[in-house]
Amino acid sequence: MKEFKSFVWLTALAVITTCLHAENVLTPEQIETLADRCVTAIVQKELDLRELAAELKFDWPVAPPAYTFTDHQERAMAQAMAAAKEKYPDSLVEEAKAEAEKRYSVLKVGDNAKLTSNRQPVRVYEGRIHAITDQFIRIGLTGNISTKDLDVDTLARFSEERSKERKAWFVKQASERMEINRQTMVEELMPEIMEKSLLADGYAPINKEKKKLKVYLGQGNWVNKSAVLQEKAMALKAEMYKDKISEARENLYGSFGYEYDRMMGRWRLTNHVHDLPLSGGVTLKRSLWAKLKGR
Repeated sequence: MKEFKSFVWLTALAVITTCLHAENVLTPEQIETLADRCVTAIVQKELDLRELAAELKFDWPVAPPAYTFTDHQERAMAQAMAAAKEKYPDSLVEEAKAEAEKRYSVLKVGDNAKLTSNRQPVRVYEGRIHAITDQFIRIGLTGNISTKDLDVDTLARFSEERSKERKAWFVKQASERMEINRQTMVEELMPEIMEKSLLADGYAPINKEKKKLKVYLGQGNWVNKSAVLQEKAMALKAEMYKDKISEARENLYGSFGYEYDRMMGRWRLTNHVHDLPLSGGVTLKRSLWAKLKGR
């Protein structure tokens, strides 16, 4: 920061104040107040927030965040979920229901069907269904196909109860698959969205390592740049104030005719008679012995 400037203008202010109080000498309390105001003004003028922000490697200007860290978490989650729902909409479940109705529709005697055995060599049975039993299905001109040679999905079509169960299972699988896809997409998108949102809103990461996302995006890893700047500025102001206030007091007390009494630990006017001497054994106007004798 800049070196402490001279007290030329401060002394001028003191002279003006003296003129305003020509008949009444300023008290130490008034001088202390004046010193405080002068030094505070100087510190305020000399402290360059932009320079301090550059030292902290913050882009200027440093504006206070518009949202809390929790707000950013919720906003990032909402945006990621919205993107996931757009890619995997609820209509997928409705499509699954329609597919289930088609895939597991119940077959009855008289219906045309195409059945494939799952026993080697694979055979295809196609035509009108003539009979349905627990042991076989008679279909077309190709004969009977054993129910043991049919897969679970095909067998379910020959029972109202199993058809209903299979439809429900199919829709559930589709719903769960959709939710898994959504969650996977949210987990991929949210960190990126949240990071951009935090950086754009005046936050900065302490640890910039992204390998451990939970740590990187943890609340304890992000600081409010505006708050950090203000905290640093306040600390620097206090330090600058401490460096300047003693010199300011000495200049002001001296300009108003005060001298520091080290024995009493306070400032006294040099043109006043005191109960105790400023230094040595004699006051400015008469000796202590003379004063004690009433002379």
